[in-house]
Amino acid sequence: MKTMTWHLSNLIPTSPPLYSLGLRGLIWRTYAYFIALSLLVLITSGIGFLYLFEFIYRLELNQLLRKTKVKQISSSLTNLEA
Repeated sequence: MKTMTWHLSNLIPTSPPLYSLGLRGLIWRTYAYFIALSLLVLITSGIGFLYLFEFIYRLELNQLLRKTKVKQISSSLTNLEA
């Protein structure tokens, strides 16, 4: 009786039958690397965009808070003068 051995590679989808060397294998490998690099670039650029968005949001929020503080200070000064 043959026993089945489970390995992590059984769970990961693999390429079509691997050709030892040849044009088809080279094309498939190039395609797989292209897809992997594209996903990596998309993920890293997405994370970078989120950091940039958060930075701009905080910058604008700080500017808005400064404006309200300046208005409050100036209005309190005018109240003191009156």
